Amino acid sequence: MNPALKMAIAALTSIGMLGASGAEARPDLAPFLFGAAADDLPDGRDRLPALEAELGRPVDIASTYVDWSYVFPGPNEKWMAVGGKRKVLLSWEPWGIRFSDVTAHRRDAYLEKVANAMRAYPFDLYVRPWPEMNGNWSTWQPTPDGAKKEGGTPAEFVAAWRYVVSFFHDRGVRNLKFIFNVDASGGRSDTPVPGIWPGSAYVDVLGIDGFNWGGGDWRPFEEIFAGMYATVTRLDPNLPVWIAEFGCAPGAQRPAWLAETMTTRAFPRLRAVVYFDVKSHRDWRLDASARQSIRSHLRAS
Repeated sequence: MNPALKMAIAALTSIGMLGASGAEARPDLAPFLFGAAADDLPDGRDRLPALEAELGRPVDIASTYVDWSYVFPGPNEKWMAVGGKRKVLLSWEPWGIRFSDVTAHRRDAYLEKVANAMRAYPFDLYVRPWPEMNGNWSTWQPTPDGAKKEGGTPAEFVAAWRYVVSFFHDRGVRNLKFIFNVDASGGRSDTPVPGIWPGSAYVDVLGIDGFNWGGGDWRPFEEIFAGMYATVTRLDPNLPVWIAEFGCAPGAQRPAWLAETMTTRAFPRLRAVVYFDVKSHRDWRLDASARQSIRSHLRAS
């Protein structure tokens, strides 16, 4: 390449007018990573590759759900990581465990097994302990009276969170990344998020979950997440934000909704979105038109 032309391309790239390859910047491409939760993970091997084939590229993040009897990482996480090409995200759900059980050392034997496995794991692994803990439906919601089944008070939650993070750091485990993951709803009976913030030293990523339920409650992506994005980014000025779980109800409007989602520039610190491609209390799985809408806005892997 002509040296002068090469210098011109480098200068334009540095100010964002050209992509790293020299191609014109594409405002129609997602400015963040795209991941998905498939409904046969963590031990299934079918749904995620099928989704990737339909999207025409690998997903950046493989997401799934585990409890506090599941020792990770193991063969499932190694498979999901594909040699480090995918990030692995685990929703770490403490069924049957109260905050005080953690700080009273009743789960240390289990945590030690996870720490040992993490030391042998060659990649980063992301977890979101007590996901959506602020939501009033959550059995691990911190409340003033501490009455929720797997819960306790806000102070007990903060203590439990810090205990878990310190447990791993004290054992030299730094490749386990902690996502402080709240729900976007912010309802009156939800727990105020600032009151359960464990502090920046104990968090690697700020996470938000939210869904477009459809019907009479059809809401744009930016409207769903704007309020909680403002709340969590005030907690720390630098941490990245992931939308760790989101979905959109089926319908004729879904492809356009997903196109708006994949091209939003409303959240400058947003680094990843993870679609809930699962049939649960509603069938959130992507149909062909929805997959095509996402596919058309994905960057080359």
